[in-house]
Amino acid sequence: MKKLSILLIAILAVSFSSCRSTDKRILKNEADSLTYVIGMNVGYNLKYNTDSTLNVEALCAAIRDIYADKTLMDMDEAGAFYRQYYNVVKPRRAREASQRFLEETLRDTPSARKTDSGLIYVIEEPGDTVRARQLSDRIRIKYRGTTKDGREIESTAADGEVAEFALNEVIKGLREGVGLIGNGGRIKLWIPSELAYGSTGNRKVGANEALCFEVELVEVIPSPESAENSQE
Repeated sequence: MKKLSILLIAILAVSFSSCRSTDKRILKNEADSLTYVIGMNVGYNLKYNTDSTLNVEALCAAIRDIYADKTLMDMDEAGAFYRQYYNVVKPRRAREASQRFLEETLRDTPSARKTDSGLIYVIEEPGDTVRARQLSDRIRIKYRGTTKDGREIESTAADGEVAEFALNEVIKGLREGVGLIGNGGRIKLWIPSELAYGSTGNRKVGANEALCFEVELVEVIPSPESAENSQE
């Protein structure tokens, strides 16, 4: 309920009588401009960080109803609906959408293979015989990660840099996928949410969201344990 209250307080700061598109003539003074900037911030966060499917007209109606003291729900009802939607309904829909996406990917990509864990992959270049096996092994990679709808979440492509991680520092799906190729190898991965950020997600990835990665393994740096095992 606290999250909902904060959201409502921010929305109520937008004191326009209408939420239709406007022009600069309404910005008559500093207070108008400040109010508009607050509205832009609220709108941006709602569109890009909360739920892009929100009905803007319903949102505007709620703002007007708050000011008129005639809302369609009381705050307890609103809070219960909010919690049910974001804690139950939205994660369930995301899980179902991710499952459909992975099933369609496997069906429509003839060269794709699936591991017992659910990871889907296509090896584009196998690389040499060196493999990252131990969690303490380090890997140097170039990669691009996206959501199932193509929104980029992280990438080394922009600056051309090579990222370095210990194997235990990356998500399970990436860890498993990198282990399928050697130095110089390239692989495409479609990662189910349980091998990514699970039912909680993070600030860039939603709950139960499947991910896609394109990875080039530049170098495996074996840990001392791996080096000892290879000599036995």
